Amino acid sequence: MKAIIIFINLVFFGFLTQAQPKIKYRYKKTDSGLGYKYFKKGKGKKVSKLDRLYVNYNLFYKTDTGSVKTVMMNGTKDFIIGQEEVLKGWDEGFMLLKEGDSVLFKIPPHLAYEDKKVGKIPPQSTLYLQAKLQKIDEAFFPHVTNDTLKFDTGLKKILVKSSEGEKVVPFSEVRMRFTGYVYSTKGYRQIFESSKTNSAEAVFQLGAGRMIKGLDEGIATMKIGEKATFIVPPKLGFGNKQAGKILPNTTLYYDVELVSCNWPFLKSENQATQLLKDSMLLSIFDKKNGDLISEEDVVTFHYKAYYKNEDGNPIISDNSFERNKPLTQRPGYGRGFPGVEEVFTYLKNGEKATVIVPFKLANSRKKNPFLKNNNAAYYDIYIENVFKYPFMKLSARDTVSLSSGLKYLYDDVGSGKEVVKGTKVKIAYCVYFYDSKGMRHILDGSRDSGKPLEMIVGDGQNIVGVEEGLLGMKTGSKKRLIIPPALGYGESGLPEKGVPAKTNLIFDIEFMEILN
Repeated sequence: MKAIIIFINLVFFGFLTQAQPKIKYRYKKTDSGLGYKYFKKGKGKKVSKLDRLYVNYNLFYKTDTGSVKTVMMNGTKDFIIGQEEVLKGWDEGFMLLKEGDSVLFKIPPHLAYEDKKVGKIPPQSTLYLQAKLQKIDEAFFPHVTNDTLKFDTGLKKILVKSSEGEKVVPFSEVRMRFTGYVYSTKGYRQIFESSKTNSAEAVFQLGAGRMIKGLDEGIATMKIGEKATFIVPPKLGFGNKQAGKILPNTTLYYDVELVSCNWPFLKSENQATQLLKDSMLLSIFDKKNGDLISEEDVVTFHYKAYYKNEDGNPIISDNSFERNKPLTQRPGYGRGFPGVEEVFTYLKNGEKATVIVPFKLANSRKKNPFLKNNNAAYYDIYIENVFKYPFMKLSARDTVSLSSGLKYLYDDVGSGKEVVKGTKVKIAYCVYFYDSKGMRHILDGSRDSGKPLEMIVGDGQNIVGVEEGLLGMKTGSKKRLIIPPALGYGESGLPEKGVPAKTNLIFDIEFMEILN
């Protein structure tokens, strides 16, 4: 008996490596002709209609000559049972199982692809599906009550789970788990959007126009911890417009679990406010000890950008927290949010601040589509980290002078292929100069933009000194170029950038990669 059990396990798990598994068994059969053979019984709950199943599987078919061909090995799939998301044989077969079951299904053609050729599977093929049901999850909320709350707007709400949690606050930020679906013409539920797809909770600000009107209205009636299904009529959904696969004039359904509700802005009540240049206002929270941020520091920060609507309510227009990606830049970057980068020099590492930027300044570089009627722009800033710009520490005694006037120093000579004219390279860099008082001024750098520079050496698109200095460098090189005016911005300098006449540029190439 022990030998037989071992053999069965080898046959079952041997599919992971076998190209042609043994499929000749005595199958139990359903009335429709589906065959099934259990290899291992699970101890979990039984599958019910509308469950979401998570399956590991191998799929095969049998040829006319009797050989077995592989379609899929070590596949994974999740699907909702009984909603025509999979073949008829899959739907029928998995309805027999419990969580943890391992089974082999013999699926006749009329429960598979019938007379269609699908991929390399011939028409009228019998399929063999070896599967393990790993997990069963709830795809939709169960509606055990007919009590439906109806609103004047046409929105309907079915309370699935009540809660004693706090009620939602208008214009707050809500965190929720949700599934949006519609009904097909055959009465099947078809999901068009779900937070379960990427296992992430959705975050929205109420009243900001980020959600359809029906969902905005419905969530405003909830409490933290509550579960509800909302039935959204077309006029509160996508109306007579098609949205992806959702047809015009379609009623939408949303299963929503409200996880949390928080006021998303720094609270400035009773907070001291400083008046800065250009009529900006600054409030600092969580004040820290230490040095103020300088123009040469690199700052990593999160932010929330918002404005006030006609009723004076704050509406978020941009939010780095949603992307889970802070920005990195210097206070003197010159291409960030107008006004915000100047504020950094009033702050310290770890502090939070709200800066109010007047309408004219906020729109000085690029028109802000959210700002109307001369409204100010608001920014909540959260300083995460501050570090000094990592300038190369090189000794002047190692300076090499070329006949063109260009000078350079190597920090790392790199290895491999050398750069020649026409080579495409990617570099991280910093370009700066010293004024007559010996003060360093950074003009630009890849740490400011967060993007390395890609260029073709010798194509004339960059200043001459950089083009010449890159020649002969190798992958991984680190080099400082000292570029005279004749090879840089000329004798007149670059007054609009603050570069005086007859100024040497210093170009630190911090990393280099050859792309061709």
